[in-house]
Amino acid sequence: MCCIELYWAAWHRHDAQALVSLYALDGVYQDPLTDKPLKGMAIGMHARTFWEALPDLRFALTETLRADGLIAVAWTLNGVCTGMWQGLPPSGRTICLPGATHFQIVQRRIRSVQSYFDVKTLLEQLDF
Repeated sequence: MCCIELYWAAWHRHDAQALVSLYALDGVYQDPLTDKPLKGMAIGMHARTFWEALPDLRFALTETLRADGLIAVAWTLNGVCTGMWQGLPPSGRTICLPGATHFQIVQRRIRSVQSYFDVKTLLEQLDF
């Protein structure tokens, strides 16, 4: 199994340690909710905010493109907000959020992850 399959499996298992272990020492993660690139356990802590709010979180992967150490994955995030979301109470709302993640892979390790999704759509679906 390559590191990208392991990456999604770690997300689905809610395994922050496994997720972080896939990154190169200088590996970074960023998405529209991060104000700067995250490194190390900050990546796992950020993932936990999603897992706490959406305990049944799942990514349905819809398309994967690969070229020279670069991988782009289109996905739809699905889940029900039954937990706290960054200090806000559970909304009970179902989330169906499309997005994409771009990976840079170096020596079978993740050098960078850049995820893209519409924050306005996410907040509307959460009813915030």
